[in-house]
Amino acid sequence: MTRTIRTWAAALALGGMLGGCLGAGDLAQESDLDAADEGHEAASAAGGFLAGRFARAQGDTRAAATYFTRTLSEAGNDPAILQRGLAIYMADGRIDDALAVAQRVVSVNPRHGAANLLLAAAAHKAGKPVEALRRVGAAAASEAGAQHRALVLAWTRFALEDVDGALGALADLPDSGVLAGQRAFHAGLMNELARRPQAAEANYRSVIPADRSGPVRAIEALGGFYERQGRQEEALALYRGFVASSGESPDAVYLLRRAERGVAPPPVVADAVAGLAEAYYYLAAAMFDPRTREVSDAAVRVALWLVPEHAGARSLLGDLFESQGRIEDSLAALEAVPAGSAYGWSSRLRVAQLLDRLDRVGDAAALLGRMAAEEPMRTDAASLLGDLMRRRSRWADAIAAYGQALARLPAAERRHWRLHYARGIALERAKRWPEAEADFLKALELQPEEPDVLNYLGYSWVEMGENLERAQAMIEKAVALRPMSGHIVDSLGWVMFRLGRYEAAVTHLDRATTLVPGDAVINDHLGDALWMVGRRAEAEFQWRRALTLSPEADLAREIERKLREGLRDPKRVHVGS
Repeated sequence: MTRTIRTWAAALALGGMLGGCLGAGDLAQESDLDAADEGHEAASAAGGFLAGRFARAQGDTRAAATYFTRTLSEAGNDPAILQRGLAIYMADGRIDDALAVAQRVVSVNPRHGAANLLLAAAAHKAGKPVEALRRVGAAAASEAGAQHRALVLAWTRFALEDVDGALGALADLPDSGVLAGQRAFHAGLMNELARRPQAAEANYRSVIPADRSGPVRAIEALGGFYERQGRQEEALALYRGFVASSGESPDAVYLLRRAERGVAPPPVVADAVAGLAEAYYYLAAAMFDPRTREVSDAAVRVALWLVPEHAGARSLLGDLFESQGRIEDSLAALEAVPAGSAYGWSSRLRVAQLLDRLDRVGDAAALLGRMAAEEPMRTDAASLLGDLMRRRSRWADAIAAYGQALARLPAAERRHWRLHYARGIALERAKRWPEAEADFLKALELQPEEPDVLNYLGYSWVEMGENLERAQAMIEKAVALRPMSGHIVDSLGWVMFRLGRYEAAVTHLDRATTLVPGDAVINDHLGDALWMVGRRAEAEFQWRRALTLSPEADLAREIERKLREGLRDPKRVHVGS
């Protein structure tokens, strides 16, 4: 059996090139086993192996782990299969199963890095730092895993109360790359736990840039340190700088609001096990990329296995699930993020967005309504509720939600242009033009160079036949700012059409259809312009094409009328883009 598995493990490259079409029957033919029943078992194992690989490539770790369970039971001690199973079990969060496989891996290869480091983490969790140190020592040093090994070794030495040895182990971490800053950050965590406050502060401060723009975990660590030291004003200044530099990110605002209430938090980590979980969490965040997805999946799962209540890791797990299209799993992960953590508020906002994606708009609206009531000084929940309602064409609800958010602003700042713009859209679609126009003008006052606002207001004026020269200037400016936006180029073509400059309209609208070929409105606009320059057959072609692109009902009726009667009134009110 083992020889058969080696055969199809070696054939994986061919299987990958064939797009997963190499089936279990093909592989079974390569078996040198004589017994028919063993041949069937080999085919089954091979099929499970390939199916598991395919499922993992699709991001479905649960299915991959299920397929590999049968394969692993039949694989003996084949190292390629064992190592693949270890990785898949870790990525799916089946850490107990992964530990059993890790034991099998090290029985074959005592120096295997990932297996020994996972076993070291298990020894940490079991309160056996001496065993953990033995496992780290057994893990072969490799360039790819050197940083991971250094972090595990450092927290192992810390668990053995060798603080200086732990700090020395961190010296193997680089000052650049994906783990940049982790040497100082983990040194800060260790020095604070070891009651070396001056060193801890220096470590934390070295990770944070002068503009206090993050990273959030370092801000949380240093700010909390200040609070526990009774240095409240320094903590508040740090958090306020973070709020300003992050554009009022939910995590930043949470830290500030909590500090204003005078509730000092516990340290970021409580012991060596939590420190190791923090190391795995950061590794997962640093490797959050489609090319290294399996590493990120595995690392975040180990972090949560070590510290199940780790809010950052649970939030990151939600991100990973969402990136893989596992919306229900993402929802469950985010709902489990503790509400009283730095990641709680932002996770709840994302829960609302996921509920909306699942067409549970009532649940999403109810959640955002509760959040807005909980924090009467915050605008993000109300603003997001407005966005959800606007996308659902519930204009009155959107207007009310945006109005609530705007009413909470002590003063309009430049970054608030988006709220006025969004409410302006809802008001315009609700046929409350004077109010919409006022919001668009306010958005432009706050952000004069914003192409979307320039385009929307200019286009609206064109549709109503008002302020055409100013509208043209605004849309030309928007095109200059965003020349590859097909919808903005369409607006310029349409203003030319409204001004009777039909040849120029054809030029711009033809380019717009090249930039956005699948837009019904843009194709209809080009058809109108072609009709007006006498290119009737081409105009009818564009109108027919527009009908194939799922136009709204009123536009579809208008196009069908034009195909019967031609374009008789070029000044008619038209459906906008």
